[in-house]
Amino acid sequence: MTTEARSAAIGAIEVAVAHLADALEELDRIPVGDPSTSGLMAHALTSYLSVGNATLDLLADTLKEHPDPEVPIWIAGLRHLGNLMQHTLGRLLQVSPPGKFPLRFEAVDIARLMKRACDYYASGAERKRIGIVYRSADNVPPVWGDRVAIAVLADNLLSQALSHSREDGIVLVQLVTGPGGVVCSVCDAGHCHDRASDVRRPSAAALQEPPDDGASMFGLSIASELLGRMGGQLWFEAQAGGGACYSYRIPYASSESGTRFI
Repeated sequence: MTTEARSAAIGAIEVAVAHLADALEELDRIPVGDPSTSGLMAHALTSYLSVGNATLDLLADTLKEHPDPEVPIWIAGLRHLGNLMQHTLGRLLQVSPPGKFPLRFEAVDIARLMKRACDYYASGAERKRIGIVYRSADNVPPVWGDRVAIAVLADNLLSQALSHSREDGIVLVQLVTGPGGVVCSVCDAGHCHDRASDVRRPSAAALQEPPDDGASMFGLSIASELLGRMGGQLWFEAQAGGGACYSYRIPYASSESGTRFI
């Protein structure tokens, strides 16, 4: 790890610690039972995980020459636990209506976030004999949005793609840059049916609880509404030969951007 990379990692830890302190302070101010509580809890725990992940990056670099071969295994295990917890945090949205979920806008490394989401689903996909292929343009700039909401979107799209994919199929995740923001596409090789309706926003009443089948429409509707609040867009395209491709665009972060809650 270069001196510049080490300084960046230390800076990331300091920022995450500050975000954690802010989120905990916000939690102390709101009454028990407030609909925004779960959202603030998600932000606090995400900041906590960010501290852990950045610290693991430093430890992995410092201990890369350690004579004990178990050390990298332990570090990998801690990384895996962090990925599991990040995935679990998305469940908090199920008890917080998307319109009331507090968004904390900040610069987000979308390429790293999507790669971690792919890594999380890799083992489950392998058991189903489905491959996950991740492709990203070089030097993808950070986007401007809420880290928790974007992670929930990634989780929903990958879960949807795997649930519809055929055995021995491929789920292709691609990140490209373009006018107005970064575009991420998650494409599967399943049977398309008529999943374009999944991105149509249901009524406010329908968003209060998921359908009995736990269906993907509820998850995608939540993701679509959160994305809209971040100035982004979600859309659907049928794939030739069957399958579906969901794509979303999210705006770039600017140099003047600063962390803020709405």
